[in-house]
Amino acid sequence: MSVRFAAAGNGECAIVAKYLTMPVLGPVANDCEPNMGRDTMLREALRHFAAHGLSAAQRAHEFAEQAYFAGQRDDYQHWMAICRSLDRRMADRSLARCEAVG
Repeated sequence: MSVRFAAAGNGECAIVAKYLTMPVLGPVANDCEPNMGRDTMLREALRHFAAHGLSAAQRAHEFAEQAYFAGQRDDYQHWMAICRSLDRRMADRSLARCEAVG
């Protein structure tokens, strides 16, 4: 039995070309100007999560409600932003409950 050599040609075969050519990539997803306010809030939310673990969203929710009923609007917004970063549904429920009460 004889063995014959068949060269691969110029690489335009559909199967070979698929693996030898680099795909054309679009713009990078994170290629935008940094949003410093969002980055700061994300950092604070992660720090809060590190301190409280899986109950971090619940704790932020509790802090937000305490601040709301104490009349501390800035603190309330701060804790709601952290709660929203960790659990958006909980933050939405809390916001609806606080607005209904007072």
